Amino acid sequence: MERAKFVILGAGIAGAAAAYGLARRGVRDVVVLERDPIPGAHASGRNASLVRRNLKTATDCELALAAERWLRRPPADFPRAIEWRDTGSLLLYQNAERARVEADFELQRRAGLAFEILSSKEALAKQPMLAPETFDAAQWTPGDGRINIINLLHGMLEFAAARGARILTNIKVNSLIVEKGRCAGAETNRGAFRAETVVNAAGGWANFMINNAADPLAMTPCRRTMVVTENIGADGDRPFAWHDGRGFYFREDNGGILMSPCDEIASQNCNEAVDPAWVARARGLAREFVPSVANAKTQFTWCGLRTLTFDHEMYLGHDAALPGLFWVAGLGGHGVTHSPILAEIAADLLLNGSTDSIDAARVAPRRARVSA
Repeated sequence: MERAKFVILGAGIAGAAAAYGLARRGVRDVVVLERDPIPGAHASGRNASLVRRNLKTATDCELALAAERWLRRPPADFPRAIEWRDTGSLLLYQNAERARVEADFELQRRAGLAFEILSSKEALAKQPMLAPETFDAAQWTPGDGRINIINLLHGMLEFAAARGARILTNIKVNSLIVEKGRCAGAETNRGAFRAETVVNAAGGWANFMINNAADPLAMTPCRRTMVVTENIGADGDRPFAWHDGRGFYFREDNGGILMSPCDEIASQNCNEAVDPAWVARARGLAREFVPSVANAKTQFTWCGLRTLTFDHEMYLGHDAALPGLFWVAGLGGHGVTHSPILAEIAADLLLNGSTDSIDAARVAPRRARVSA
């Protein structure tokens, strides 16, 4: 049996951020349990590495704005280069969608996001790979960009490990330990890990971790497909482009194009298998929006999991019904963007029980019990 003040379930971006935030506050007695041989084998390593701040909830916008400042200039003692690439982003839309996108724009303005509305001609000057007939206007958001997600993830874990945290891999959590109505640790394939607080940061697997020891939260792991083409001479300094209405985005990837059809297919068993139909849809949309990729060969395909909550707000905080259990889950695909500020907020709530960085009630797990 092992003991720690904090046991974190999962070494993806949610768990890494929690460990990093605690390490920043000088907490050494932390154990991170990861079931795979290498952290980041699932959602955290299967994403587009985009930092997009024009999001659809006030919480997401506020966190993204705060986190972007860190991602541009990480602390001097951060052990890896984030490799920030300041590309900006283009959110494309047709005139018929104007009422819908204006509601999002107003929310983003209130959150403090700076952006411009461009004509299709102005947008094409920034991203000439786009087909002009596919959109009427675009939201141009300078300050969005790309990072090296692997360096971010492993940098957070390495920072925590250098300050006392133990990052343990190949450990499968079987259940929580509950004693006298309190979560007291986790049972694993390598024995019991007892803790004052268990942090459930297991992404799409978060509800599986509790194994009936607590009520599950209302969230759904959803597959998202990624397709990467061969090198076609794409410019990595050009902005990434996204069309919410049609469900398509792309960015440069080693001279090729990384694209997604923005699928959100429920996968309660966390199946990450690629569906050829969604690869075909991505390629069809790409031929329409980015005609130069029409004949480009597909180099790679994969699926990652985005875990979506019922109201599209994350779960961040203590479990109201089971003391000793803390959730960092349901990040909705924004974990990479939010991770630096998530680290601060998680540490605030774990160590102080409150935070000045966010309205904690917005993201409190108690709002969304499945059994309620």
